[in-house]
Parts: sequence; structure tokens; C-alpha cells
Amino acid sequence: MGKKLKSAKTRKELKKVFLDLFESLPPDKISVNKLTQTCGINRKTFYYHFDDMYDFLIWVLRDDYQQEMENWGIIDTMQEYFDFLFTYLEKYENRIRLLSTYVGRPRMKKGFQKDCHRIVSRMIEVVEKREQVTVSEQYRKFLVRFYASAMASSLYDWLHGKERACAREEADYLTVTMKQSLQGTFSSLPGIEKGWLKKEAPTDESCGQDNKQESLLPFPGTL
Repeated sequence: MGKKLKSAKTRKELKKVFLDLFESLPPDKISVNKLTQTCGINRKTFYYHFDDMYDFLIWVLRDDYQQEMENWGIIDTMQEYFDFLFTYLEKYENRIRLLSTYVGRPRMKKGFQKDCHRIVSRMIEVVEKREQVTVSEQYRKFLVRFYASAMASSLYDWLHGKERACAREEADYLTVTMKQSLQGTFSSLPGIEKGWLKKEAPTDESCGQDNKQESLLPFPGTL
């Protein structure tokens, strides 16, 4: 068995054992020792794959996410992505809430934010093309950091909120807000005047695309 396949198999075995233990124990009662002993591997093997228990738990959630994305199929637009995302969050809500409470808001938000960076970067590319604007590298970094942070906080707050919109409504809120906000930003006169944005000349390819929905593909499949 190749090293990569063996590594993936070990991770999956650790996850299976953890979820079995998780049915009867809270996450703070499942130590690395208990997990590795139950799994029949040594601690060095665990630390070869993960920095610590927090790192492992974040991976468990990401692995759930990846499996759901593979089952979902092709995601072609911003709306489809947010529909998928909140379907995933709703399906695994109890698990995510319990683990995120143990992991803590800073680590959980950091995990969300890392993934949101890739999502927002792709959204910016789509709107940039649609609005025929070139964004300066420094301003692009700011926009990705700003929107990724806001998106990560929104996801965390939705998961832990007592009074909140249903998953479908929240997906619609994010889609409309992100799309309109980015389009407004890219048509900003001050942004052009300050040199953050550069308006491009229309091309034959862009003509007649006003009513088309830009594809988000290739979309980040592994978060």
C-alpha cells in the first residue's frame, strides 16, 4: 500500500473510532491516549498526522464536508455553493456545534476563515471578469481578508444562534449580500480614482453576458 493511501486509511480509522467514542463521551473526555489505544496505534502515529487533538477535530469536520461535497455533485454558481454549504451545516449541526464549543471560537473561526479565503478569492475572480475590472494585488488581499473574516463569523454565529433564519434563507442572504456588495465595490468610482481598480475595455467575449450567471468552476472542492 502506498504511503499516501496508508496515511488516508489511518486518518479514517482514527475518525471512525473517535465517532464511536463520541456517541457516549463528550469531546473533552476523549484524549489522544484513549483514541490511539482504542484504535490500536501508538501516539507517534497520531502526531505524525495531526498537530494535536484540536487539529484532528478540525480535520474530522473537513472530512465530513468533503464527503458531502462529493455526494452533492457539480457546484456551478455562488447560490448553489451556499445551498450546499448550509445543507451540510444543517445535517452535521449537532456534531459541529459540540466540537466547535470544545475547539473554541478562535480556532473554529480560523478553520472557517482559511476555507472562506479560497471561496472568496474565486468569487472575486468571477465578479472581476463580469465587471471587466482589474483589482490591484494589495486591494485584492484586503478584500479576501475582509470578506472571508465576515463570512467565517457569519457561519459560526449562525451555528450557535438561538434565533436565526432557516438554512435556505441564510444561504440566500449570503448569496445576495456577497454578490451585490462585490459588484458595488468593483464599480466604485473612488476605488478607480485611487488606483485600486482598473476598468478594462469591453471585449467581444463579454458582450451579451449581462443576463448570464457566471460559473464558479473550477470551485474549491477540498476545504
